[in-house]
Amino acid sequence: MAIEAGGEENLGHLKKDHLNYCTRLKMKQIEGDDAQEVTDIMYLELEGDEKIELFVWLLQTFKKSMGGKSPISIFTDQDATMNNVISQCTNKSVASSALPLSGLLKHASEVYTLSLFRDFEEEFGYSIATTKKLIWTQGNTQFYVVSIDEEPWSAQRVTYIHESQIVSCTCKNFEASGWLCYHYIRILHLHSVNRIPEQYIKKRWTKSAKSSVWNKLENEKPEEV
Repeated sequence: MAIEAGGEENLGHLKKDHLNYCTRLKMKQIEGDDAQEVTDIMYLELEGDEKIELFVWLLQTFKKSMGGKSPISIFTDQDATMNNVISQCTNKSVASSALPLSGLLKHASEVYTLSLFRDFEEEFGYSIATTKKLIWTQGNTQFYVVSIDEEPWSAQRVTYIHESQIVSCTCKNFEASGWLCYHYIRILHLHSVNRIPEQYIKKRWTKSAKSSVWNKLENEKPEEV
């Protein structure tokens, strides 16, 4: 538009005004209770003094599109303004992560309950501080030693099969707890695995399991006295 007008000074409005106008148009388009549209707009970069009001409106519209139900879990990047807005609109505590929600961590936030995500997040943080050493390779199987820097006691042997994404670790954390240890996570990240393999997602720790329990309780008929 600036090029066609011969320069920004000839537009008659600022970039902020243009973005706010486009945002209002988008608002009108999603009044039809489309939750996906609401989610999409929340990723836009909103500029101007209306930021707080816009996010309040967005979350309220999202709740409306979901039949008035608040989301079970909300993850943010520790933005204080966003946390305040979420608390106002949902009356829920806000889960935030100091780590970038990408790859394995993002997938964990999507499938796990909040409490389990916290455990996974802790393991993920440890994995960042680890070093790995390839010991040997046999066919499609690779054998590593993974340990936290300058903490030799943390060293564990990890076996990884590339084609099936099967991982095993001598610490046996997954067998004991049901979520991946930082040794596992380090090797999955090494091999550019961005989603937790299905065989390592225990249903009892997932959001879907929690929802199914509540649905079952809601559908049960009260016992006659």
